[in-house]
Amino acid sequence: EMWERLSFLPLEVKYIIVFLITGAVGLVLPNVLGGGYSMMHLIEYTLPPLSILIVLLIGKYLLLIFCFGSSAPGGIFYPVLVIGAYIGAIFSAIVIPIFGLDPMISYKFIMISMAAMFASSVRTPITAVVLIAEMTGVTNSLVAMIVVTILAYIIPTILGNDPIYETLLMRLLKKNKGIDFDKTKSVLEEYVVPMDCALIGTKIWELPIPKSAMVVSVVRSGNTLIPDEDLELKYADELFIIMNQNTYPDDNQKIESLIYNNWKEE
Repeated sequence: EMWERLSFLPLEVKYIIVFLITGAVGLVLPNVLGGGYSMMHLIEYTLPPLSILIVLLIGKYLLLIFCFGSSAPGGIFYPVLVIGAYIGAIFSAIVIPIFGLDPMISYKFIMISMAAMFASSVRTPITAVVLIAEMTGVTNSLVAMIVVTILAYIIPTILGNDPIYETLLMRLLKKNKGIDFDKTKSVLEEYVVPMDCALIGTKIWELPIPKSAMVVSVVRSGNTLIPDEDLELKYADELFIIMNQNTYPDDNQKIESLIYNNWKEE
């Protein structure tokens, strides 16, 4: 939301601001830069002091939301796992001395916390369990991991928090077309471009589709493409178009007429 208030700034200026601040943070906390691989290596065998874990967690979290919100190229998949790992590391650093547990089990807390963070953020508990088990090669904590990921799925759902990728999609749609899509009242439809469609060669953003609809992705030869101002429609493209549920019947009819009727008339 901070970057939305600075929407008057050119994208290049935003990138410069992000670069300068990230560089300054990197001079103080170099481990928080990048995806977080160095942070993971730091807790791979032994845990640093609790104060260091807390500082790195807070630094990584703040830098992640600052950089990602600016629209700078990057991802949140691995950083989310890193944040989850450090929450687990902090938890184990507190709990193990208090209850006199074996320090060797700290990795279990870290694994479970990673799975829980992923499940709560993306809202896919089964994928979270399988992913962490596959990444770590450890399967002796599956029961505990399943229980925690289910709780991590249920709690944010009850509180009404949307999955991260769904939230990002809704913001993108609203930003690009000024349409406030309601995720509970939206329909995603797929259209395959026929060989002699009259719209072939037309840029995606110039397609005469209804204003209440938007092309969110194009699958071409098995590759998923994000529509931009230069992407042109080609034969056999799979268009994924999101529409409001209330206007779906009319919008769908118009889009089918544009794609398929033009082809038939030719």
